Amino acid sequence: MQIFEDFYALHAMPELDRHLPRTLAYVLAGLGRRGFSPMEGAAAAYFDFGREKTIAFRADMDALPGGHLCGHDGHTAILLELARQLEGVQSLPYNVLLLFQPAEETTGGAAELCATGILEKHRVAAVFGLHIWPGLPAGEVFTRAGPVMAGACQVEVTVTGAAGHIARPGPDALAAAAEFVVRTRWESPEGFCRYGLLRGGTVGNARAATARLQGSLRSFSGDLLKNRRTFLLETAKKLEQEWKCDVLCKLSEGYPPVENPAWLVQQVRQAAAFGEFPGKSWLSEDFSAYQTRVPGVFFFLGAGNGPQLHSPDFHFPLEILPQAVHFWMQLAEGFTESSLLSS
Repeated sequence: MQIFEDFYALHAMPELDRHLPRTLAYVLAGLGRRGFSPMEGAAAAYFDFGREKTIAFRADMDALPGGHLCGHDGHTAILLELARQLEGVQSLPYNVLLLFQPAEETTGGAAELCATGILEKHRVAAVFGLHIWPGLPAGEVFTRAGPVMAGACQVEVTVTGAAGHIARPGPDALAAAAEFVVRTRWESPEGFCRYGLLRGGTVGNARAATARLQGSLRSFSGDLLKNRRTFLLETAKKLEQEWKCDVLCKLSEGYPPVENPAWLVQQVRQAAAFGEFPGKSWLSEDFSAYQTRVPGVFFFLGAGNGPQLHSPDFHFPLEILPQAVHFWMQLAEGFTESSLLSS
């Protein structure tokens, strides 16, 4: 099948971030006359069925430094096959826009793609995406209403004090960094702030002149995420005064939580069958950028029992790919013009 050929070809050309020349060339060739590139590293295809509004389907294309260890090659192969099948369709309730984006693993290609105005230009009323997911029954699709993936940002703190003998008092960068961990490490059912790196000093009998701290802030609530970001910045200012050190706290822009509108999930259920996703994932996804612009639902494609995402030996059964295409086609055909009226 062509979808398997696409997968093997894409799997053999892992490219990073938004610099995907070979991947982009392959995808645009597969899309043919409908394909175009709305920005660096991205591709899209528009199927005009003469409708007032459009639904969009998204795939991410970028890999990790060790290769395609997150299934993005599978996501891209699925959407290429969907494009081929749409070519043979005469009529659908909505026009269809296919989005192939870069930089999901790094700086958030979804937000940049949205900023091009492509959703508004093509009158997108709803957007759908999926991720291959180990631990769920192979080939079955799952989702749920409400938050399904956490919002996240990276925390990086640099503390600058003054070197000196450990026996003499002075601005201690390592102690200030450790105090930052104590005050800001946070755990709750709705979120956490945890640290994985604390580095400072040179020897045991000298004050650390500098210290560096890295961690992750995550939450299923956008408001809570915003509040905790503010708390981190305020804590840095307080520690500067208390420890007489410079405390620079940098927070990445990060991704908002992925949250599926309940009304849209219900409308999708009338078009295509899916299972209830068990719980919520602390992993993050930049699909949430689309959801800040238009209603959207994110799905999980079961990969069976196997290595986890980002594992060096990650793989999945290829037969799940055409099953995902079948789900997308059911959704495209069954998502009626009246479906969005509930919004």
